[in-house]
Amino acid sequence: MRIGLLGAGLIGGEHCAGLRDLLDRRLVDGCLAGVHDPAPGRAEEFRARFGFERVFPTAEALVAAPGVEVVFVTSWTAAHAPAIELAARAGKPVFCEKPLGRSLGEARAMRDTARAARLPHQLGLILRTSPAFQQVRALCREPALGRLMAIHLRDDQFFPIQGRYRSEWRKDQVLAGGGTLLEHSIHDVDLVRWLLGDFREVRARLGNHAGHPGIEDLAMVQVELAGGGQASFLSLWHQITSRPSTRRLEIFFERGRLEVENEVLGPVSLELGDAPRRVIEQEEVARHYLEANPALLPLGLQVASPQEVEDFLFLRALSAGRPPAPDFDEGVAAHEIVEAAYLSAREDRPVALPLAQKL
Repeated sequence: MRIGLLGAGLIGGEHCAGLRDLLDRRLVDGCLAGVHDPAPGRAEEFRARFGFERVFPTAEALVAAPGVEVVFVTSWTAAHAPAIELAARAGKPVFCEKPLGRSLGEARAMRDTARAARLPHQLGLILRTSPAFQQVRALCREPALGRLMAIHLRDDQFFPIQGRYRSEWRKDQVLAGGGTLLEHSIHDVDLVRWLLGDFREVRARLGNHAGHPGIEDLAMVQVELAGGGQASFLSLWHQITSRPSTRRLEIFFERGRLEVENEVLGPVSLELGDAPRRVIEQEEVARHYLEANPALLPLGLQVASPQEVEDFLFLRALSAGRPPAPDFDEGVAAHEIVEAAYLSAREDRPVALPLAQKL
């Protein structure tokens, strides 16, 4: 497959590192056919760094090019919807990074565009490929834990307009759509929904300490799950630049507790009834991951970036003629939760799900 990339920023680089590794290891057939970025110097840098065949002057030219068969969209959020429209008109499969759009309405329209064009598509909800969270998902189905009581997920990173992020677009509401809740913690609401099911009600408070209009850097969200139990999310963009992006997940059941400190390989802690606390170390987490995902055995755990796993699954699905997953429907479901949180914060009230179609 001949791959085109729209967006030569940090996440585009992570995908390209993974794609380059997949191609070099001959785990997928194809090449890096072309790259476009509004900053031409960045596109040229990617051509030299990853071996793209050419730089395209516009997104339209890249997507329309006969030599591009698959499109990866890793640009700022405002550019996602136009890219999906281009891919749909060209009939070319597309991988789009999260968030799908700047709003629920935009995300729904993008999903509908892909559906109408019967366009194979996948959304970058990367936490679903985490070995640690897949281990947690399996453990959550253990009947001995009893009923779910509460979940707490803390997600923090330094404000991503500095350092390794190499760009300032996340402080611009026109380009980003929102702040830490939409741009970063849409991963978190998708993760909890994937682990434990749909949400019934959302209540949220937002804060803005950095002062960028429309870009919250603090979100505190409380959720009632449809199947029972409560969830709370704390999402932060701070100025502690020495601190990496981190997540800490804690789940309480009637007779058990699960905890994850490292979102990739764990370890995962399990407390069950009167039994001693069990720590599932990284080696066991990795072993369970490969046993549960035999399609990943050729790839293994030695990857150039975390995004390499989802890229591999996307391209393998296309080669096999299977619908890629997670698709835009999953993205819209996560957007609905985020939109409910924004509505709750604006109107200072709990918001029931699902939301009306007009929102």
